[in-house]
Amino acid sequence: MRNYQLENKLCEAIGKHLVIRLKYDKDIYWRTFEPQAVYKSTVDHINLTGIQTQDKNKPLKLPKREPRNFELSKISAVEITDTEFDFDPTFDPRDKRFAHGIICVLKPIKIS
Repeated sequence: MRNYQLENKLCEAIGKHLVIRLKYDKDIYWRTFEPQAVYKSTVDHINLTGIQTQDKNKPLKLPKREPRNFELSKISAVEITDTEFDFDPTFDPRDKRFAHGIICVLKPIKIS
């Protein structure tokens, strides 16, 4: 069952280039994430893709920017921050993983 309220919240953050914090699956702590797109996956899930910049669930792991995908049905909490982020030039909305449809996508604008 789709969670349109969560989709809309994520699309709002994507449209404004705002960093989010999310809890995924059984996370206790927040992850920091730069959302790039909400889309229908090839296995008929609604997913979020973007760049994870921090995962406080793994305190011994050094923070690094890494591409991640999350199923919306497993996201338990989301907060939109006031922190803006720049468009990642390596992001390609024509990637084959988006073949079943993009619900919303990051636009290439520069935040200064």
